Amino acid sequence: MDFLPAIFFKIIRTIVRLYQLQPQLKKMIKLKKQNIKILSKKLNKKLKQNYNKKIRFLFKRFLRLDIHKKKSAQLFIFTCNHCKNHYIYRYKTQYLIETTKKVIKTMTYTNKNITVSAEIEFIKHNERSETNMKALLGPEITNFCKFGPDATGSDQQVWEINVPPMIVNDTAKAYYKLIQDKLESLNAKITTACGLHVHMGTRKILDNVDPDTFNRISWNQFFNNTSEVTAMFDYTNQMPLLGLKDIGIRYYTHFDAVKTMLTPTRHDNRYAKFLSNFTTRINGADSIDALSRIQSNKFYAVNYQSLATTKETIEFRQRHGTFEMPKIFDWFEFLLNMVTHTLNNRITLGSGTTQETTTWTRPTRNPFRSNTTYHAIYELISRTGGATAIELEDELNRQGLRWDRARISEMRRDPRLGDNPQSIATYNQQHYNNVYGASNGLYNLNGYELAQEYTITRTLSNNVESFLPDHLLGPDHIHYGLNQDLLRRLIRTS
Repeated sequence: MDFLPAIFFKIIRTIVRLYQLQPQLKKMIKLKKQNIKILSKKLNKKLKQNYNKKIRFLFKRFLRLDIHKKKSAQLFIFTCNHCKNHYIYRYKTQYLIETTKKVIKTMTYTNKNITVSAEIEFIKHNERSETNMKALLGPEITNFCKFGPDATGSDQQVWEINVPPMIVNDTAKAYYKLIQDKLESLNAKITTACGLHVHMGTRKILDNVDPDTFNRISWNQFFNNTSEVTAMFDYTNQMPLLGLKDIGIRYYTHFDAVKTMLTPTRHDNRYAKFLSNFTTRINGADSIDALSRIQSNKFYAVNYQSLATTKETIEFRQRHGTFEMPKIFDWFEFLLNMVTHTLNNRITLGSGTTQETTTWTRPTRNPFRSNTTYHAIYELISRTGGATAIELEDELNRQGLRWDRARISEMRRDPRLGDNPQSIATYNQQHYNNVYGASNGLYNLNGYELAQEYTITRTLSNNVESFLPDHLLGPDHIHYGLNQDLLRRLIRTS
């Protein structure tokens, strides 16, 4: 029984130490009532040798009962510098601070605030040189659009022009007509290997932005200075999850109706497949991020994977190829009608949906472990203007580390950088005053820059999204609401 006094003494000492920590504990618990999330490193690994493990366990357990969250503040524990015989703690902001507020947003989407962009595929007979093709297109196209070879298998090289996102209006039509005239002058052709892919933005442009102004800036800057264009998007507002689901379900439900507008080669195309068991898979997603992962790859008629990219778009891949401006805009009008019908006539958000607006601020110090690739990349892209791919490669090689573009994607999804594509901006080579072809096919003159801060929006509760009552619910057919003349033109294209 000699061990009983020792055990009793340990219990008393534990109680005394916890009592001594009581004022600090109270301060820490108050953080729960504040609308600030503080992330920090793990508990300091350099705890003193004589620190009792039982006390540490009880201490951490006590805190978790009150303030533990997925992203709760963690503790740094130190020996008291004055008496050296008890322990105190303090918290420290190490990674980032997210300031949040709840707002009520009434989401109204029309063809005047939803952006669309097309990927135009074509061939030029017996032309396989990218350099030659760029020279033929000229700077009036290649300085403002992204151009390159497409990976579609064909006996002829398929080329692709990615047009900046724009609002459908006469200004946008003029830019697409410029592309059409150029391709016609080059005697470019459309084959069965060519498709027309359309990206539709899920974030509308700000209410105070004029559509014509947006289109002009986007045409001139989107692939040169993307941030100037994205600044005109409303990042406190995004298409609701229920609406995005309904768009895909309606499209696949009426797949046969879609086929009436397409050539037979696009009815069952391996680059725009039908999603099997689509109702279960789409409805099974409980977030936009989960919806972006229901497919194994992007080659589906309705591609949700692009929701998780910096584009934050939903992509429609099934239409057969064309570079004729009127036909492209007829397809735009069809897709916009289908999307706005869902958002305005099929689902309800009541007076608005409650959302959490979060401003992410760059960490005050590098959050990645020293002597790692991520730590080195962070240091380089934190500079004003960021760093080019070749600068990253050269610097990492000097440090004995391996450069891989995939690391940038991984860092964008890292919670220490906000788990958001906006955390790292991508610049093309023109941003660094390089002309097309300057990289000699190495594509290493583009670059990346870590954002100082950005704003994101998350829906706090999805239960505010619901379908309208049956007597108000708009029909689910994809052609509903289309202008009759437009529908005739669309069906004729087959």
